[in-house]
Amino acid sequence: MRVELAKVFVQGMEQQRHFNERIIKFESKQKRLNSKINNLTKTVKQGGTN
Repeated sequence: MRVELAKVFVQGMEQQRHFNERIIKFESKQKRLNSKINNLTKTVKQGGTN
């Protein structure tokens, strides 16, 4: 019984780790998008790409 519980626990930890990795990737993509949006906003405020 304890071995089974340990296996389930380890599987849960693995899934959590994969989930965390996906969140980190998503956050870095989000940061890149935000900086692109900021740059576009600055360009528009300056009146185009002169």
